Amino acid sequence: MNSNSRVKAACLVLLAIGVLVLAVVRVHHRHQVIRIGYELNESRIELRALQEEQNRLRLEESVLTNPGRIETLASSLGMIRPTPEQLRIVLDDDSVAMR
Repeated sequence: MNSNSRVKAACLVLLAIGVLVLAVVRVHHRHQVIRIGYELNESRIELRALQEEQNRLRLEESVLTNPGRIETLASSLGMIRPTPEQLRIVLDDDSVAMR
Protein backbone atom coordinates (compact mmCIF):
# COMPACT_ATOMS: atom_id res chain seq x y z
CA MET A 1 0.00 0.00 0.00
CA ASN A 2 1.51 3.27 -1.02
CA SER A 3 1.22 6.51 0.90
CA ASN A 4 -1.40 7.90 -1.47
CA SER A 5 -3.64 4.90 -0.75
CA ARG A 6 -3.07 5.28 2.96
CA VAL A 7 -4.06 8.94 2.85
CA LYS A 8 -7.23 8.07 0.94
CA ALA A 9 -8.03 5.28 3.42
CA ALA A 10 -7.40 7.61 6.38
CA CYS A 11 -9.63 10.25 4.80
CA LEU A 12 -12.38 7.68 4.26
CA VAL A 13 -12.08 6.49 7.87
CA LEU A 14 -12.22 10.08 9.14
CA LEU A 15 -15.18 10.81 6.88
CA ALA A 16 -16.98 7.70 8.13
CA ILE A 17 -16.28 8.68 11.75
CA GLY A 18 -17.54 12.22 11.06
CA VAL A 19 -20.73 10.92 9.45
CA LEU A 20 -21.24 8.53 12.36
CA VAL A 21 -20.75 11.32 14.91
CA LEU A 22 -23.21 13.54 13.05
CA ALA A 23 -25.75 10.71 12.91
CA VAL A 24 -25.40 10.06 16.66
CA VAL A 25 -25.80 13.78 17.43
CA ARG A 26 -28.88 13.96 15.19
CA VAL A 27 -30.46 10.92 16.85
CA HIS A 28 -29.69 12.39 20.29
CA HIS A 29 -31.28 15.72 19.39
CA ARG A 30 -34.32 13.99 17.94
CA HIS A 31 -34.66 11.94 21.12
CA GLN A 32 -34.53 15.15 23.19
CA VAL A 33 -37.22 16.76 21.03
CA ILE A 34 -39.51 13.76 21.47
CA ARG A 35 -38.87 13.61 25.24
CA ILE A 36 -39.55 17.34 25.64
CA GLY A 37 -42.71 16.94 23.55
CA TYR A 38 -43.98 14.26 25.93
CA GLU A 39 -43.11 16.45 28.95
CA LEU A 40 -44.92 19.39 27.37
CA ASN A 41 -48.00 17.28 26.77
CA GLU A 42 -47.95 16.05 30.38
CA SER A 43 -47.60 19.64 31.59
CA ARG A 44 -50.58 20.71 29.49
CA ILE A 45 -52.67 17.89 30.95
CA GLU A 46 -51.61 18.89 34.48
CA LEU A 47 -52.38 22.56 33.73
CA ARG A 48 -55.86 21.64 32.51
CA ALA A 49 -56.51 19.58 35.65
CA LEU A 50 -55.29 22.40 37.89
CA GLN A 51 -57.46 24.94 36.06
CA GLU A 52 -60.49 22.68 36.52
CA GLU A 53 -59.68 22.34 40.22
CA GLN A 54 -59.28 26.11 40.52
CA ASN A 55 -62.68 26.64 38.89
CA ARG A 56 -64.24 24.06 41.21
CA LEU A 57 -62.68 25.73 44.27
CA ARG A 58 -63.85 29.19 43.15
CA LEU A 59 -67.37 27.84 42.76
CA GLU A 60 -67.18 26.19 46.18
CA GLU A 61 -65.90 29.44 47.69
CA SER A 62 -68.75 31.43 46.16
CA VAL A 63 -71.29 28.93 47.53
CA LEU A 64 -69.72 28.87 51.00
CA THR A 65 -69.39 32.66 51.26
CA ASN A 66 -72.89 33.39 49.97
CA PRO A 67 -74.38 35.90 52.44
CA GLY A 68 -77.80 34.20 52.37
CA ARG A 69 -76.24 30.84 53.25
CA ILE A 70 -74.21 32.38 56.07
CA GLU A 71 -77.27 34.13 57.46
CA THR A 72 -79.27 30.90 57.36
CA LEU A 73 -76.50 29.02 59.16
CA ALA A 74 -76.17 31.79 61.75
CA SER A 75 -79.93 31.75 62.38
CA SER A 76 -79.89 27.98 62.79
CA LEU A 77 -77.19 28.45 65.46
CA GLY A 78 -79.34 30.97 67.30
CA MET A 79 -77.35 34.00 66.23
CA ILE A 80 -79.01 37.35 65.62
CA ARG A 81 -77.90 40.52 63.87
CA PRO A 82 -76.14 42.95 66.20
CA THR A 83 -77.66 46.34 66.82
CA PRO A 84 -75.74 49.38 65.61
CA GLU A 85 -74.73 50.10 69.23
CA GLN A 86 -73.08 46.68 69.46
CA LEU A 87 -70.82 47.25 66.45
CA ARG A 88 -67.19 48.26 66.90
CA ILE A 89 -64.70 49.01 64.16
CA VAL A 90 -61.18 47.82 64.95
CA LEU A 91 -58.54 49.90 63.22
CA ASP A 92 -55.06 48.72 62.19
CA ASP A 93 -53.36 50.31 65.19
CA ASP A 94 -55.47 48.30 67.67
CA SER A 95 -57.65 51.27 68.59
CA VAL A 96 -61.42 50.88 68.61
CA ALA A 97 -63.83 53.40 67.06
CA MET A 98 -67.45 53.66 68.04
CA ARG A 99 -69.91 53.45 65.19
